[in-house]
Amino acid sequence: EVLLRGRSEAEIQRYGRLLSRVRDEVMLRADGGEVYVALVYRYAPEVVAILWRDEGLRREAEALLWEAEPALRSLLDAERGEWRFSPEWITRADRLLDALAQEAEPALNDELCWWQKRLSGWIGKTPQEV
Repeated sequence: EVLLRGRSEAEIQRYGRLLSRVRDEVMLRADGGEVYVALVYRYAPEVVAILWRDEGLRREAEALLWEAEPALRSLLDAERGEWRFSPEWITRADRLLDALAQEAEPALNDELCWWQKRLSGWIGKTPQEV
């Protein structure tokens, strides 16, 4: 909700439902999904705190989140299209993760670095392929 605060209540609720469905119908059903979801909940408060302090980071995170909405929808319905991670989106996400890592505690920093090492391999792939 930190990222969506400039949106209407209806948009926030719609996106929240989408994220909940991805968590419940995709992540928790995948091998290792429970571990990933637990990590999200573990680090979310620290990430939120960093984003609250930096409006520029918050805006970029919001933009990336909204741009990836079709990707999230495609995880729930394979018929919705072939959204792919573009080089530009990956570059922006990498910059965001780098900025977050600079402000993060060591454990979150390690997690962010783990994801950064993998991002470039996502270029041109669909969320299902990743």
